[in-house]
Amino acid sequence: MKPAVLFVDDEPQILDTLKDIFSNFYTVYTAENAQKGLDYLGKFSIQVVVSDQRMPGMTGTEFLKICKDKYPDTVRILVTGFSDLDLIIETINTGDIFRFISKPWKIEKLKETIDLAVQLYDQVKAVKQKTDPAKPASQVQTVVPVTPRPSGLHRKQHLLFVDENQVQISNYQELFAQDYIVHSATSAEKAFEALAQFPVAVLICEAQIGETDGIDFISVIRDDYPNVVPILLTDIKDIELAVRLINEGRIFRYFIKPYRKEHFYSEMEKAVAQHLNYLNRPELNIRKIEDDLISPKEDKKPQTLSESLKMTRDRLNRRVGY
Repeated sequence: MKPAVLFVDDEPQILDTLKDIFSNFYTVYTAENAQKGLDYLGKFSIQVVVSDQRMPGMTGTEFLKICKDKYPDTVRILVTGFSDLDLIIETINTGDIFRFISKPWKIEKLKETIDLAVQLYDQVKAVKQKTDPAKPASQVQTVVPVTPRPSGLHRKQHLLFVDENQVQISNYQELFAQDYIVHSATSAEKAFEALAQFPVAVLICEAQIGETDGIDFISVIRDDYPNVVPILLTDIKDIELAVRLINEGRIFRYFIKPYRKEHFYSEMEKAVAQHLNYLNRPELNIRKIEDDLISPKEDKKPQTLSESLKMTRDRLNRRVGY
């Protein structure tokens, strides 16, 4: 049985082209707007959703957010012909999408990306059914409920802030020290050492850490510490950076300085809850499942940050698709 893929785009000629190209490989559904796409999702079992962004009535970001909430097992891909930085940041922070693809897309790379998305869907579904066979995969609990300031739940969880600015480090200490154990590092090397010493729940870092690329560093953390939840907090607003955060770094949140303290604190609680989810159900860490599908890791354990950076970059360079 072919996997089912839903394409959502308000341009009929694009939908016709996609259906002609991909019908040989998938069961293809096409929808001219987000509402029709939701109707299809309610009627059929669909593994992958590929949505355009600019559509009348409901944007792709809004559509995929609903899709995530109502049909969390679907793997979501956003396509756009517009370089809208705020859109990309919103997608990172709310949409939980698998890939962000800029038009014009390449057929071969798009197919590779969809094939990988189907594999991810099948792998996650199989793991869910294995861990709780009495329930349908969509009903297996994968997220730890978030309760504001829970007593004892994550009061002693460890946060690691990586920033060269000592004033910023002091601000983080002031905001979080009452409820968390706060660590700080002024370089990627020191952060790497701290991760080896402490059970860090959430890593918060800059886009550039000295001479180290922040996205490469986040990718290293994903490889070496898959239970750590990464957040980017930076004053850099850059489209290429944001796309890499989705397609390579897969961070939990992308925050632009200056931040609102109340919002930052509440999002930190969600990040810690995600970390606890990974600890309680490591087999359902979708980030790790995706990484293993893209490129299995070598058995050799890197001893230094430079070794980890090289191994991670080599692995990312072997990826297929977007």
